Amino acid sequence: MSAFAEWFALIPCGANTEQTEYYIDGGFTYLINNNLQLDISAGIGLNEAAIDYFVGTGCSICFP
Repeated sequence: MSAFAEWFALIPCGANTEQTEYYIDGGFTYLINNNLQLDISAGIGLNEAAIDYFVGTGCSICFP
């Protein structure tokens, strides 16, 4: 099991009216075996252009 935290931005390209969205999130990953990992994360928006909060889950598979 491991944990992560990150800051990221969504920067629009070619739009004059859209604003950059800033976020911070964190979560956990769990390596089931060498080829399969599960994860869960949650985060919040840091400015008015960003959504208030989000949650997510994921699955990563490595094809040898």
